[in-house]
Amino acid sequence: MPEPRRFNINVIALIAATGGFLFGYDLSIASGALIFLKEQFGLDAAGEGLAMSSVILGAIAGPVVGMWLADRVGRRATLWIAAVCFMASAIGTALPRTIFEFNIWRAVGGIGVGLAAMTSPMYIAEISPPRLRGPLVTVNQLAIVIGINLAVIASYLLSFGGHWRWMFASEIPAIIALMVARLAGSRGAARNVSCSRRQAGPLMPPYREPPARGSAASPSSTASARRSTTTCTCTPA
Repeated sequence: MPEPRRFNINVIALIAATGGFLFGYDLSIASGALIFLKEQFGLDAAGEGLAMSSVILGAIAGPVVGMWLADRVGRRATLWIAAVCFMASAIGTALPRTIFEFNIWRAVGGIGVGLAAMTSPMYIAEISPPRLRGPLVTVNQLAIVIGINLAVIASYLLSFGGHWRWMFASEIPAIIALMVARLAGSRGAARNVSCSRRQAGPLMPPYREPPARGSAASPSSTASARRSTTTCTCTPA
């Protein structure tokens, strides 16, 4: 049985893991901007708490909507929608006129966080061959940690000039990379993804009743087992 090229599977997994990177980056970058937000908008303790937790409110709604979107429009399209939410949030939180606008755009980013947190590992697991599924799904967790650490570094470097708006805008390059990669890579790699998904099979194989002891397998079950191992024809997903 021909196996899809490992290079393409790894590249697609890295593209999908960009959602995990933005997940960690978007959640952490606000901590470095908090002191500047307090000075800019005159926040009290309650205002600070709402500014930091507004992204969590969106992150609660993200997976709820994502469960429907992932089945309705597909995993790749759901990741694209998450990227759009990240982009809108990055621009909106970099250019707010009031703290209310800031909180709204942070909640929009939280929706992207929820969508990416649910869809990225799901998509990576589905496209990966069985022997690579564990390592490739782990890439998403690694991307989250990398995003958190880079957000801390970026907020530290931008804090010297008080550039809190650039802290939120700094995630735009990663968002653009995710969008471009999804457009450029989804069509060209769809054949390998489809083939890998069929070879990998479901995450939980269907249960088959074992034959009774001492009895031979029926011809129909033998034929169905033979059909299930037929070499797949790769078609665009």
